[in-house]
Amino acid sequence: MPGLFGMCHIKRLSDSLRLEPLTLLQKHSVLPYATAFFEPDQYERCLASALSTGQSALAFSATQQDVFERVRWKQYCHQCARRDLNDFGESYWHRAHNLPGIIVCIEHGQMLRRTPLRTSGANAWTYKLPHELCGVGANHHRPNDFDFKFAQSSIQLASNKLGTQIVRGAAWYRQRLVDKNLLSVNHPICSDTLTAWLFQKMSGNPQRFGYRDFAELKRWIPLMTRPGTDIPFSPTKHLLFETALELSQAHSLPILDYKKVDRTVRKYCRPRIFGSLNQ
Repeated sequence: MPGLFGMCHIKRLSDSLRLEPLTLLQKHSVLPYATAFFEPDQYERCLASALSTGQSALAFSATQQDVFERVRWKQYCHQCARRDLNDFGESYWHRAHNLPGIIVCIEHGQMLRRTPLRTSGANAWTYKLPHELCGVGANHHRPNDFDFKFAQSSIQLASNKLGTQIVRGAAWYRQRLVDKNLLSVNHPICSDTLTAWLFQKMSGNPQRFGYRDFAELKRWIPLMTRPGTDIPFSPTKHLLFETALELSQAHSLPILDYKKVDRTVRKYCRPRIFGSLNQ
């Protein structure tokens, strides 16, 4: 399935553009981003698939599609489009504006404009360029610290050298929570409270990052801290968790510790803890 930064037949394309195949993948595809948290052997298989053709390239297509699923519509920065037009005579679609969850241009400090043009699928190919869409998708929201930090981390991930693998398991995340005094050492985590903590860091608006609601967040956030979990989480999920950790100050008391309650007298409800998560 075609996509904005999805590619196939890399060797032929690189010959046409007079670029080395790895340079093309490094600077103009989502491969560095999509494979950042892969195991080394998994990355090598994906790279081999990227440099293949036909049936052998299917694994690479699936890796790219996993990124595009969270970015349905092309985005652009109005100021970047005007600058590109002045510098090059035309604008272009920036990879840094179309990674999952990015909603702000970190260079100009403004919200990106979302267009009605799809990033992938049968109607993804279009000759429309950002400067021809001026006025489309104007967004007057003001970005916050989380938006900027998340965007910076995402762009850095996409710029990492190919083959730079990052290890982030449950033990790593639990230790970071302990370091922030959000969790006691060797203590179970309350999944409701953990999800509410990240929900608040996202300003209570997960839709901006491609997630519908609190319930959808809860399906994967607790699993990222559960020992023995062997699920390959997407880069977007890792970056959301890491951004929340980085922007959290050390808490006075661990708030994520699971406390056993008497289920015979307690009715289930989502914890009302948002007022206490002010750090």
